Amino acid sequence: MSATDDAWRWLEQARIDLDAARSNKTRHPYVACFLAHQAAEKALKAALLARSGMVARTHSLSRLEQMLQDMGVVLQGVRHRALRDLERLHGEARYPDALPDDIPGRYFREEDAEEAISIAASVLSAVERIF
Repeated sequence: MSATDDAWRWLEQARIDLDAARSNKTRHPYVACFLAHQAAEKALKAALLARSGMVARTHSLSRLEQMLQDMGVVLQGVRHRALRDLERLHGEARYPDALPDDIPGRYFREEDAEEAISIAASVLSAVERIF
């Protein structure tokens, strides 16, 4: 399978993760937050794979963005600060010890999920424009 084919597979999984995030935002917002991060991460990795033929082994959205910028790829409409906010959710939305006084299942609200989904959707849109 070519790198381009693999990149499309990563992008398609990112779309599916974003759809799953939307499906969970009301009942399980912590799951939606984590899935939004996954969607953004997979979309960024799809872009890297399409450009370089390699998938970066990191969960850091800001690092993935920097790698793309180093290749001359600018993600239009994606704010770096928003990526950092979404990046924080990778651990906080998953692990009971990631939050000082609560657990993810009680801490995250629908509003948190909506914001995470919005950021992830902007990443997917930006990546789709460069494909």
